[in-house]
Amino acid sequence: MKKARMGNWVLFVILVGLAQLGFHAGTLRADTIYLSDTGWSDPGVGTWDAETGTGTLTQDLSDSIYVSGNNITLDGAGHSLTGPGYGSGVMLIGTAGNIYDGVTIKNLTIDGFKYAIFVEFAGNLTVTNNTIRNSITDGIRLESTDGGSIAENTLESNYLGIRLVDSADNSITQNTVSQNQSHGILLTKSVYGPSCHYNVLTDNHVSTSNYGICLSVNATDNELTANSASDNEYGIYLNGAGGNTLTDNTSSNNNQYAIYVAAPSGITSDDNQIYNNNFMHYGAAELAYVDSLCSGNVFHLDMPTGGNFWSYWTSPDEDPPDGIVDDPYVFTGGQDDLPWAMKDGWANQRPVALAGDDQSIIQVDTVVQLDGSQSYDPDGDGITYAWTIIQKPEQSQAILSDPCAPDPNFTADVHGDYVISLTVTDTVGAESDPDSMTVSFENIQPVADPGPNQSVVAGETVLLDGGGSYDANYDLLSYAWTFTSVPDGSGAAFSDPASVQTSFVADLSGEYVVSLVVNDGFVDSHPAELSVTAISTQEAVAMTLVETTETVNNIAPEDFKSKNMAKPLTNKINATLKMIDKGRYSEAFDKLTYDILQKTDGCAEGGEPDKNDWITECTEQDAVYLLVTEAIDYLRDLLESN
Repeated sequence: MKKARMGNWVLFVILVGLAQLGFHAGTLRADTIYLSDTGWSDPGVGTWDAETGTGTLTQDLSDSIYVSGNNITLDGAGHSLTGPGYGSGVMLIGTAGNIYDGVTIKNLTIDGFKYAIFVEFAGNLTVTNNTIRNSITDGIRLESTDGGSIAENTLESNYLGIRLVDSADNSITQNTVSQNQSHGILLTKSVYGPSCHYNVLTDNHVSTSNYGICLSVNATDNELTANSASDNEYGIYLNGAGGNTLTDNTSSNNNQYAIYVAAPSGITSDDNQIYNNNFMHYGAAELAYVDSLCSGNVFHLDMPTGGNFWSYWTSPDEDPPDGIVDDPYVFTGGQDDLPWAMKDGWANQRPVALAGDDQSIIQVDTVVQLDGSQSYDPDGDGITYAWTIIQKPEQSQAILSDPCAPDPNFTADVHGDYVISLTVTDTVGAESDPDSMTVSFENIQPVADPGPNQSVVAGETVLLDGGGSYDANYDLLSYAWTFTSVPDGSGAAFSDPASVQTSFVADLSGEYVVSLVVNDGFVDSHPAELSVTAISTQEAVAMTLVETTETVNNIAPEDFKSKNMAKPLTNKINATLKMIDKGRYSEAFDKLTYDILQKTDGCAEGGEPDKNDWITECTEQDAVYLLVTEAIDYLRDLLESN
């Protein structure tokens, strides 16, 4: 009998121990997989890299994973842990005397546990890029865990999204938390634990929960920055939490309050700084409430910081028009003395003054036109202008036509430098840094333009035109043409090397490189070159006849007297080419003049094809006729030169 009672007592002790563990982490299930600094308890579930301390899943699991040790990475690699509605998906549980350090939990999808991720007594923890759903209690729960990072996780349809208990110096960043029954993000303390403090919440997006972001009992000295809380019952809820700073957050379209400051059971929320936030409703819900027991909460700082934006309180902003509503925003338990008139008004950026490019002039009494119209305000606000002449030559009487215009002018009445400064101011009253430009009596180097490259037949006159050269100061230009190179033996010379237009005879075949330099009376331009290629008369006639053949081949068969006449005609042209190649210029001349030309000249000479013409359409015939006569002229030159 005593043995039976003793067995029952032992069983009772075991059950109590398991129950205590279950209270924290759900239940340590019999099918739990262990990951330690020696690897997986079941190597079949994943790989282990001992050098980096990384255990990587290679399959989906319906088991829990219990991590123990330091500097271990659990990489889900996109695999899932699916639970039975109790227990924890991933557990990391140290003790006050054995804190696990440097553990990473990432790339998992965890669904259907009491706690998706449960961590106690850990340091420098990283929980990132996990998707967590349908947790019976908490999606991510950290207790007595300091210096960690919870980043870029997605938590949806849990009872509570992210809970920190008695934890400090953690970063909760860029998490998306939605459709959680109780809280999106909760910072709190246990009954006998220390406060939950010095945590930083940044750029989290929390929606469709009862409490969006909640700092609860003794959550102190935490920072909330650039978070959004929308479509919750309460957007941001301070529940016995003091000394926290809330800036640049947006709480919008929540059913009850955008910001609620409470004193549960007399535990007050005091000395919180709440400024530069957007609190917005566009329905009947109130924006803010502060319990009368709470004190020292600040809803604005001195300008230029100011207060918050309240969507119900945006005007008037007239005395002065500085972006701040003229009257305080008063709500139950508090007021904002410097409410911004527009969303993110405190984020106003200073305008930018652009006074324009430096200018150069050469004549006294030149009217200088200024242009500050490219100045701008990054926020799109209107700007006003303030121009000042901060330096001018001695004896100068120059003044600005209108110092407040975007584009005033002045007369540069004395030779020397003028330095002009521009400052612009936006509608909020923010002033730009000054920007300056200089007007100087300096010469700008002219630019030479000798014209395009050319191709000619040797013996022809090449016409050159430097009229495209220019001087930015509108000075009169002088011209200097020279040859950079000519074919060996050439005696080419310019008709007038100092004229804007000149010419020379390309007396030999080859390349002529011509250079032009212009001068504005002060300085030479850089040289500019063009190339003239002169081909021999023999090459010219050959090229012309090749083009003639191509032209004939492109004529439609029905435009010939007989559809098959194209080939006989090109045969005659090819025969002429052979004569030219062998130097039989006289025979080639006769072939073109008394044979080929006679078959293509009716339209040119009589206005219509004659009986000898092989091409019966005048447009096509004229194209061939012109090429044949050009080739005849080249052959005539060849015969005369020989």
